[in-house]
Amino acid sequence: MLKMTRRRLLAAGLGGGSLLLVGSGLRWFTSGYQLQAGEVALGLSVKELCVVRALVEVFFPASGALPSGVALGVHQRIDEEVWAQPQALREDLQAALQLLEHGPLLVGFPGRLSSLDGPEREKAFARMLASDQDVVVQAAVALKQMAHLFYYGHPDTWKAIGYDGPWVPQPLPSESSARYQSLARGKPS
Repeated sequence: MLKMTRRRLLAAGLGGGSLLLVGSGLRWFTSGYQLQAGEVALGLSVKELCVVRALVEVFFPASGALPSGVALGVHQRIDEEVWAQPQALREDLQAALQLLEHGPLLVGFPGRLSSLDGPEREKAFARMLASDQDVVVQAAVALKQMAHLFYYGHPDTWKAIGYDGPWVPQPLPSESSARYQSLARGKPS
């Protein structure tokens, strides 16, 4: 029979407390991410797509004649682009998204980027852009540039910005885009 000494009791309590702390930390890193109706994560994880959606909400809220970036599916378009990239590039972008999601802690905000409300999320992202940590700035700039490319490349924004469209009347989607769209709709190609 094992005698319960004070030392063993403290060790058990410390071990149990450590496991509880690690478990809650892992839960904090992975919980609270949910796709909205019609969203599908093929190139990114559900968490990463939710982070991209949160950033797109900050970059492109509906404003006057301009639709919101989420309504245009900019976050889905980023998922498509990530899906079409080689594994090494995909992993780099996924690491950048993890950094941006948990980056607010580095710049003075108590929480994940996607859990902050709109104005706080915007402030946290602005601080990450102005950070003295080059890797944080590079991740923030890369995502912002990608989102801007897909937002202003969408035909629904052209009239509002005075662009009459490309010279090619009917662009053909790339093979990877057609395959992604087929997978996203759940149809094998």
